[in-house]
Amino acid sequence: PAQGVPPKFWDQRYRLFSRFDRGVLMDDESWYSVTPEAISRHVARRCRGLTCLDCFGGAGGSAIALARECAAVVMGELDAARASRAAFNAGLYGVRGRLDVLAVDALHLLVPPRRFDVVHLSPPWGGMGYSEREEFELAEIRVGGADGVELLRRALQAANSAVYLLPRNVSADGTRRGLEAAGAGGVPAVLESVFLHHKLKMKVLYVGEAVCGAAARKQKQRQQRAKVGGSTGVY
Repeated sequence: PAQGVPPKFWDQRYRLFSRFDRGVLMDDESWYSVTPEAISRHVARRCRGLTCLDCFGGAGGSAIALARECAAVVMGELDAARASRAAFNAGLYGVRGRLDVLAVDALHLLVPPRRFDVVHLSPPWGGMGYSEREEFELAEIRVGGADGVELLRRALQAANSAVYLLPRNVSADGTRRGLEAAGAGGVPAVLESVFLHHKLKMKVLYVGEAVCGAAARKQKQRQQRAKVGGSTGVY
């Protein structure tokens, strides 16, 4: 293994970046925060053809996948060195020209008016200890002066839809509470369990019709038939 990299992370290097041997750059934090490439590509397909703001870009794993699918992608990353590595990694995948990398606090980008179709949120979950909790709540996420609920609220001020990567121990009920607290209780939403090699890796919350697809349309049809506004997402 590379110096200082735990063996369990080193063994998964090709799951994180299939082109790792071409010279992918990562810092210590990236080893446990990068979304596996297969998951990033799966999520990105939901955003196909949209304009996207990728917050908390890190080493660029999600941004690279999004750049392959989206009409345009802006990636924000507070750490300037990490942002530089993400830009380099994007070049290894041939998508550097499709990705605008900014060394900036993502919270500064989550402001009205809505300039993007979708915001991609992959904030830190509070270290490795998140998995020890029986149930994880959106409000437990802390970034700067905002919690996870506030992040979602701000994301929906900057775009009509959001994609939110969350720990595997969030629940449907907890996520619904987070949506309602963020003022998005009536917005179509899908909470997806994502498995990799038969193991539950994370859950992804899709908010807004553009990324919810058929599930959102079915929910809208049910609401119209019932002639009531919906306050429950499709899970």
